[in-house]
Amino acid sequence: MPSVSPPSSSTNSTPSSTPPSSSLSLSSSFSSLLSLSSLSLKDIESLTQRILDSLARQLHSLFDDGLPVAENLALDLLDAMFAPKQILRQIMLILSIQCSLLALNRLYDLAQGVLSYVTEKGRRERELIERLQNAKTYREWQEIARNLDELRGCMKWREQGRSIYYTLPLCQN
Repeated sequence: MPSVSPPSSSTNSTPSSTPPSSSLSLSSSFSSLLSLSSLSLKDIESLTQRILDSLARQLHSLFDDGLPVAENLALDLLDAMFAPKQILRQIMLILSIQCSLLALNRLYDLAQGVLSYVTEKGRRERELIERLQNAKTYREWQEIARNLDELRGCMKWREQGRSIYYTLPLCQN
């Protein structure tokens, strides 16, 4: 079997294909297998299988020696959080809440529309909104908007005189 020799210290400018001797830390079982061209596919597969088995045994012994309880709990929690069933349940819950809110919003709009046809206040509000849309001058629009504010109960801000959101004297001018 071929052996690996350290690079020569000659002044040859061609790069060496073998690594320097200081970085050669291969075990005796692997040092004879460095020349892959002379290995059969079966040898490479068996070598790969031995390496994977060795890694699996080492990882298994690491985890069997016992992770601390907090780490086990964290791993279980992560497993539960990112499990596909759990994710699908959360997505379905979000969708059902969103659909419910949309349905409630539509029902509220429908109830407001029905009330605007049934009650006197609703008919008056619809009439004022229509007049507001068809106003010809700003003074006419301002008068209709003031009447609509009074009908809706939006004149309280004018009666209070102060607020943290605006300065009333600036709004009145």
